[in-house]
Amino acid sequence: MLFTDALIHSPPDKSARADILIEGERIVKLGKIITPEGIRTYKNKIVLPGYIDSHIHLLEYGLSLLFLDLREATSAQEVLGKISSFAAETADRGFV
Repeated sequence: MLFTDALIHSPPDKSARADILIEGERIVKLGKIITPEGIRTYKNKIVLPGYIDSHIHLLEYGLSLLFLDLREATSAQEVLGKISSFAAETADRGFV
């Protein structure tokens, strides 16, 4: 199937006009495509990808474990208490 002249939106904030050729359940080509059978014109319509996120951010998660999360603290006293506890728990690292 061919979708023509579609406005393709791909995060973060990138859009482009192109044709999309789909075979089975896969996108096989993007860009200006010579039109085969099964054409659908999507002029001035927005096409969004399937938003299938097949990756995870292990590095970012791992790094988040190194730092103190103060987002739930509701007072300066609570922030100081959390920092003090975190510093004691991680003293062997040499940094807070």
